[in-house]
Amino acid sequence: EGVAGGGGGGEPTLEEVAEDPASYILVLSGHNDHPQSNGAYHHEGEENGKPKWAKDGTQEKIYWTGGSWDVCWGGYSPEAPVNSAVPPLGGYSPEAPVNSAVPPL
Repeated sequence: EGVAGGGGGGEPTLEEVAEDPASYILVLSGHNDHPQSNGAYHHEGEENGKPKWAKDGTQEKIYWTGGSWDVCWGGYSPEAPVNSAVPPLGGYSPEAPVNSAVPPL
């Protein structure tokens, strides 16, 4: 299995990952508001027509919503509104604060 990261050092490109997504583990880092989301995600089939990766033993996943790539963990999560074959390495929106105000009903 490979680890997707892009760039030098022999790491695969996003194009290589897109050709055979099941052969790669995605490693997430930099999730500051929910650091438990950082770590390895294994390929887990498809969702909304694109590959999906999930973190073992959790409900956390990286998947295509139909309009963006989402790092889903159960709260407000970063998204990248980039229509690509696999999740991009950057361009994710900042997370909304967990204690954000909700308008009254």
